[in-house]
Amino acid sequence: MKTGTMSFRPMTIVRHLLVAAIILCTSMAHATVVQKTGGGAPWTLFPGDFRLTPAFPDKASIYATFVFRPASGDFDILKVTGRFPHARYMSFNLYDFAEATDFDALADIEIVADDGSINPFYPGANRDAGNRSYTLWLVKEGTAPPEGAANVFFIPEGVETLSLFLRVYRPDKGFDNLGGVGLPGIEALKSDGNTAGVPDFGITLDTALQKAGMFILNNELLETWLVTGWFAGKDVSFHRVSDAGLFPNAHNEY
Repeated sequence: MKTGTMSFRPMTIVRHLLVAAIILCTSMAHATVVQKTGGGAPWTLFPGDFRLTPAFPDKASIYATFVFRPASGDFDILKVTGRFPHARYMSFNLYDFAEATDFDALADIEIVADDGSINPFYPGANRDAGNRSYTLWLVKEGTAPPEGAANVFFIPEGVETLSLFLRVYRPDKGFDNLGGVGLPGIEALKSDGNTAGVPDFGITLDTALQKAGMFILNNELLETWLVTGWFAGKDVSFHRVSDAGLFPNAHNEY
């Protein structure tokens, strides 16, 4: 008689360890680290349609992630400035990097444009407008956002490593995967608006090992990884599979 207790044989453990190693190594092999100029921070780019991407794969998409340790540096606020892409969809999600749990998210239509700019995702807006900038604020808990700030995420206390994900789906014809606008810049600020020390950032061996803990002995992730092979063709498929161990998009869960 079967019970509800999960047991693992030695070969099963080896299999899961192998899968964890494959996912970590091949994900990083397909990643591109982009260094912003002018004091910005690097983003790591993952092709969204790659089967072993750390977030659940989607066709015609790209993921950019900024991984940082909020306890480092002397900043109170991270200011993220960018331009809306020429694309079908974009979003920001803020996650606990190790646990892949999300704290906050904004879809394209929810992002307030900067003064003098428009959000081209609004119904009836000019999709090709040149004035399409936005600002996202990552504010430590206990710090007041800048006066009049929109698009505010609060950085929770006690989380060792955070990851800000930018997703872009279906760029318009003639534009690159990022929708022709490049990656946002990131500045570290004190609460009074002065420049501050940036936090430690980037996917290091230590942060990769944090994430590896979710891959080991994770049967759901193994099954998901096998299922994603169905997404390789041209047909559009819909499947409800587990996102355990991955970074689920708050706007795509169903």
